[in-house]
Amino acid sequence: DPVAGSGSGNGPMATDGGTAAASDGGVADSAAASDGGTVPIVADEGGVIDAESMESCMSCMACMDACPVDIEHLTSFTKMNRQLVDEGAVDSNLQDVFQDVMQKGNTFGESQSARGDWADELDDSVDVPDAREESVEYLWYVGDYPSFDDRNKKVARALARLFDEADVSFGILFDDEKTDGNDVRRIGEEFLYLELAGHHVETFADCEFENIVCTDPHSYNTIKNEYPEVDFAEFADDPMMPFEREEPWNPAGEIDVFHWTQVVEELVEDGRLDLSGDELEYTVTYHDPCHLGRYNDEYEAPRELIRATGADLYEMPRSRDDSFCCGGGGGGLWTEHEEAVKPSEERLREAVEDTDAGAAIEKFVVACPMCTTMFEDGRKTGNFEDDVEIVDVAELLIEAVEAGS
Repeated sequence: DPVAGSGSGNGPMATDGGTAAASDGGVADSAAASDGGTVPIVADEGGVIDAESMESCMSCMACMDACPVDIEHLTSFTKMNRQLVDEGAVDSNLQDVFQDVMQKGNTFGESQSARGDWADELDDSVDVPDAREESVEYLWYVGDYPSFDDRNKKVARALARLFDEADVSFGILFDDEKTDGNDVRRIGEEFLYLELAGHHVETFADCEFENIVCTDPHSYNTIKNEYPEVDFAEFADDPMMPFEREEPWNPAGEIDVFHWTQVVEELVEDGRLDLSGDELEYTVTYHDPCHLGRYNDEYEAPRELIRATGADLYEMPRSRDDSFCCGGGGGGLWTEHEEAVKPSEERLREAVEDTDAGAAIEKFVVACPMCTTMFEDGRKTGNFEDDVEIVDVAELLIEAVEAGS
């Protein structure tokens, strides 16, 4: 049933396990059953959606995509999550994340001075410029996971090498980059989101660049679509929001914001990366990230890049706008649920059992750092370590470039 349970058979709570709170029809069904107005969401008398159900929503947008009458569930869910934050009814792990972001500027609770340390292991020939000190074509927003997570640092280094190979003018913000705020907002901390958006647009204003490129689809989504919607003038007299600007940022879209696959696809088309199209012979499948696909309708760029390596791409049965979420969005990366089968495990099973290539699939290709984290975990907990390897498109590309050189 495409609209049962959590709103869609492609939502992460559509696995056999789900959560206890979501198993009786799901948060989307509960929201649809309410009659409007203020919804009592904590499990008090008269409440229609409890806190545990809200935590089960991964903001994958599958419910909205499947809804035949275009109900905007996610807008309601975000408002409900704000209510949970106001009432202090938020999962303790999420409270820790909020605290880390407020105190340290990132979801890892690491020192901001270490944000650019991922570049230290690059060859001396690969320079990562400071966009605060020199004019660049692309301001690269790296993101938390590529900056601090050891597995995803490899992706950041692969992308830096691709930019270097193609002679791209780019720079990063180092310790002036903070968490983008996309998922902080989804789980209800609107005040913190606004602080992060304000910090970044003020930092952008102090730099000279033409475009912004993001590693993470979550960053891409919020910087491209949501930062321009912030009405800074609304907070002009608010001492808690000391923004230096009152006008919106980038309201006419004069600054283009890209996911890195879109930029590198153009580089490949222009012949700026040395690829013949037959460097690699892997049999692979590709997972569409929710924030790149359903949120932003970008399906082709990652696939074109995979094909450019020579890899043999087999589509997942649930792909493109029918893609099955990894389970990491909307705070899912930081919370724990009692599940018989994790969404990441179900997705990997689908890759090695249900694609036309089946067990011949060698690499499970992703284009989102959060997806990488979730699938690396699912690979271990689901016992897929001997079956398939998780690789980012950037890692596949740099391997192909180096194989052809």
